[in-house]
Amino acid sequence: GINAEYGKQWYQRRVRDIGFRGVQQLVKNISENPDREIGDYRVLNSFESELQRQVTPMLCFIDGMYKLYSTSLDPIVAARSYGLGLVNQLPFLKNSMLDRARG
Repeated sequence: GINAEYGKQWYQRRVRDIGFRGVQQLVKNISENPDREIGDYRVLNSFESELQRQVTPMLCFIDGMYKLYSTSLDPIVAARSYGLGLVNQLPFLKNSMLDRARG
């Protein structure tokens, strides 16, 4: 249905955003260490650590959303629709969840 299709599109956009975030972080780490080679372990280790800190919360959220939208079981679809409707009616909760998901 339309909810499932929206969920998949949302998921795809978040995965793309994570890829862009990774490129930005790598460029930042390389530019902050101009005296080191691009493949230097310390540069790459710093990049990996920072990227994991930024991305892990988003990946967990994406995984949960993907699982939520992957099912067609009526009770779960009904609960999902009710919950999303409730969150949509409470802007402070919706904004808080979005801020947290963005990292």
